[in-house]
Amino acid sequence: MPVLSTPFADTAEIKAQLAAYEEFVATSEYGNYMQSIHWAELKNNWNADLVYLQSETGEITAAMTILSISNDGGETSFMYVPRGPVADFAEVDTVQALLAEAKPAIELRNPFLLRIEPAHQIDDQLVESYRALGYKFRSREIENIYHFTQMMYAVVLDLVGKDETAVTAHSARFRNELSKSYRSGIQTTFYGFTDPDFESSYDEFYELMNVTGSRQDFVFRPKPYYRRMLELYPQSRLVISRDEEGTALSAAVLVIYNRKMAYFAAASSNEKRNLYPNIQMNFEAIKYALELGLAEYDMGGVDALNPDECGMYKFKRKICGDNAGVHYIGSLDVVFDEAKYQDFLPKD
Repeated sequence: MPVLSTPFADTAEIKAQLAAYEEFVATSEYGNYMQSIHWAELKNNWNADLVYLQSETGEITAAMTILSISNDGGETSFMYVPRGPVADFAEVDTVQALLAEAKPAIELRNPFLLRIEPAHQIDDQLVESYRALGYKFRSREIENIYHFTQMMYAVVLDLVGKDETAVTAHSARFRNELSKSYRSGIQTTFYGFTDPDFESSYDEFYELMNVTGSRQDFVFRPKPYYRRMLELYPQSRLVISRDEEGTALSAAVLVIYNRKMAYFAAASSNEKRNLYPNIQMNFEAIKYALELGLAEYDMGGVDALNPDECGMYKFKRKICGDNAGVHYIGSLDVVFDEAKYQDFLPKD
């Protein structure tokens, strides 16, 4: 059956199957970097099961990367499909076929829950279609957005048919701040994992992560994590904006995968914020995405799609415009143990 499970056997046949799987995820219109084999490699403390459907000629037609981890000492596991499956989530029969194909993986991992959180925008009718089949579906009725594994709201700029002028056309304030950053001598540079200056630049990035974490009181990943991400996704880039003296003022990891660029981890200095290095850094990232012919610039999650409620949305909207807000559909929960599922759900 078309399920590949970790640890993968080191054979020519398995390597060919893995390559075909990755090629499908990397080129499908529904592909996402979190469904890539590389995401499973990054999350190496989780198990991974790669489930897929094939045509009569053996071509992959749909896929679903499932990560799993035990939180009770190995008795049961939590299985999770981040921003998947790699299929049209509105095609309910296809999703059910993937779940049926996943049966060997489910038997292997013994989950109390398999949660699917697709990159699909809110659709109340589709939610009810899944509920009618007996699935639990947590969607807009959940008021606390932190009760989802992935963020329910995000800012994603559609780049198809756009150029640099179109990107800045939505806001005079954005153009003015961008212009000031260039007049002030801010310069933005991109680094690939194999570039000679990568290591020293990565040190600058992580120092800014420490500064930002202290300022905003948020938890970020250990230093090797982002470096490993840039290694696993070789098209991806580290981007840094510096002042005229060469001091790093803002930085970010840009994950580039399947015609999409994701603004994954960003940090900034407490100094010279009035020179708008973050504005220039994002604009240069968008320019780079346009040069590569990418289809979207994903600035990631926000707490709300309202600038009065969420300062991060206000910032991201300034860069991407009013029409870039995305409300995702939520989580499809396939429950195998109701008692453990209820214990797992947040209570506050």
